[in-house]
Amino acid sequence: MEAGNNVRVAEEENHLWIILFFKGIPTLEDKVFPWSLFRGTMFIHAVNMIIALFNTFHIADVKKLDAERRLLINMKMVKDKKLAKYDLAMNAWAKVDPLVHEVVKKVIKMRLDFNRAIFAELGFDGDELEMRTRLFVCYHSWEEIMFTDDSDDKNLRLQKLRYEMFIK
Repeated sequence: MEAGNNVRVAEEENHLWIILFFKGIPTLEDKVFPWSLFRGTMFIHAVNMIIALFNTFHIADVKKLDAERRLLINMKMVKDKKLAKYDLAMNAWAKVDPLVHEVVKKVIKMRLDFNRAIFAELGFDGDELEMRTRLFVCYHSWEEIMFTDDSDDKNLRLQKLRYEMFIK
């Protein structure tokens, strides 16, 4: 059975579900299993689908813009599309599960590489390049978790200040 043809990731009410399609086995066709019960090769495939869902499309969408515009769009898109919504859970899970740890490392590397290229294009290098990159990724990965009570007006005002801080 090819995992790619038989797995679908669904999101409903802020929960991830894995939907398995066992074709030809009537008692198992189109069964839905909670994320916590899912393991093995199909697990890895499903997690890679989540990486694509919450990261890859975002990177492809903004890659063709100039660096300053890419940074601003990146900030807005992470917030507006809630691209970091599972970061806390995935990072906690990664502490106890080696498979998830590898996936989380892959996502973090993808985010760091993407943002490092933006800051390098803006003229930063060395330790300053690395610290701007890490601060940007850390902040935008955890903002939604830590500052849940901020109003939209406050978020927009602070986003403008952060943008100016990061490009100077």
